[in-house]
Amino acid sequence: MPGSLLSLAAILPVIYAIKEVARSGFSAVPVLAGVAGVAFGIIFLRRQRRRPDPMIDLALLRRPAFGGSLLVNVLGMFAMVGFAIFTTQYLQLVAGMSPLRAALWSLVPTVAVGGVAPLAAGLAARLGRAYVMAGGFVVAAAGFAALTRVPARPGSGCC
Repeated sequence: MPGSLLSLAAILPVIYAIKEVARSGFSAVPVLAGVAGVAFGIIFLRRQRRRPDPMIDLALLRRPAFGGSLLVNVLGMFAMVGFAIFTTQYLQLVAGMSPLRAALWSLVPTVAVGGVAPLAAGLAARLGRAYVMAGGFVVAAAGFAALTRVPARPGSGCC
């Protein structure tokens, strides 16, 4: 329970600080909240290293396979969430779709990923996980590059 409370004491003030700084700019309260969150995060990490049964086993991060996979996962999720936010906003605010229609169109990538996942698992067994992950990032980068060609106004043509 203390570890859970410390993790909340670390995360919530940092989230508050980020949101307030983004909304209103730098001021004393958000900056102090962010500093307090980082301080609680340090306390949380120190406590996790000393516990015989930690919530997060920090020794796992020293393993290249685990640490690398975690880093790739964080980068991938960051890109996907950013893509989802901007895409739904584009579909609603620029293309004029209703929230329901935009949400339904936003399901297309999810269905595609679900359909390709078994293929990726098979390729990973044959070629190796690193090659399949790198290939996935190359495909994603190509997709994001293609999205830069989407016109700012529907029907205005590309470039």
